[in-house]
Amino acid sequence: MLLLNRIELLNQSKKILLSASCIFCFSLAFAASKYEEITWDKLMPKDFDQYTMYDALDFSSYNIQTLGDDDPEAQRLYADLMAIHEHTPMEPSIEGLDAKLPGFIVPLEMEDDLVTSFFLVPYYGACIHTPPPPPNQMVYVETDGIKLKSLEDPVWVSGRIELEKVTNEVGIAGYVMHTNLVESYYK
Repeated sequence: MLLLNRIELLNQSKKILLSASCIFCFSLAFAASKYEEITWDKLMPKDFDQYTMYDALDFSSYNIQTLGDDDPEAQRLYADLMAIHEHTPMEPSIEGLDAKLPGFIVPLEMEDDLVTSFFLVPYYGACIHTPPPPPNQMVYVETDGIKLKSLEDPVWVSGRIELEKVTNEVGIAGYVMHTNLVESYYK
């Protein structure tokens, strides 16, 4: 009789574990499907042309081929670019969107060896090797801390997009995400 009670208890425990496992797996699948996979184009208003936004800037007044980062001319060019970026329009329809966006990490703040805030940008080298993209092509992301393998590795970032401007010496982001859902693009 005692053995039968133990067997029955064991079977009930298995059913509970199986149910809990199913609920957990369903929750993971739901969380993954909660985010709409979007491209960077969705962050730009339909009437915005990123290729003509710099037309008012006279690049011939700068000696671009010989500019170094500390050159006063480079600083003037950067200031002129940032002045244009200040007036870049955002796409209001994505406010509050739960999105999954691919991109590259530009670390801004670290805690030990963890990145706690970064700009998510559409291409490698943005803000580091090249001038920053316009604000509607940069997302400021805050996390509890993620381990960054390499700046060259693309990632997926999932979270709720908010329209909020964040200015840093590296650039200006027009959007913000608070999330810990950062995963390899190649996963």
